[in-house]
Amino acid sequence: MVNILVIHQDPLQLSLLSMLLESPDEEIISCGCLEDALNVCDVRADIDGVVIDLQTLKGHSWPFPQERQWSPYQTMTTLAISSHYPESEAERICEEFHVGGYLALPVKPQRFRQCVRVMLQQKSASAMVY
Repeated sequence: MVNILVIHQDPLQLSLLSMLLESPDEEIISCGCLEDALNVCDVRADIDGVVIDLQTLKGHSWPFPQERQWSPYQTMTTLAISSHYPESEAERICEEFHVGGYLALPVKPQRFRQCVRVMLQQKSASAMVY
């Protein structure tokens, strides 16, 4: 079982993203703001990956680099998503906040799920994803 933290300020988008990722092998933890996400991270050391809206990321100080070491056996990777930013601006924001991957929306649901699963399997978003 993998645990994915999904962060988006828009409740409808948060619900849609969470539903797209739901599967028997994954627990989706949905947070509408960074404060809630940080509270989850404070009590749970089993978060495998984060999907965060780029606007939420840019508007706040996201404290985790691409891989944050929870324990010797656990890492957490981050994938930023957005439908608002041009490629160059998205790359700059991702570099600034040490996010390893970016996915421009809209994309087909299968593509979104595939990007998140690859990130989790490789424990890295390794490169920008478009």
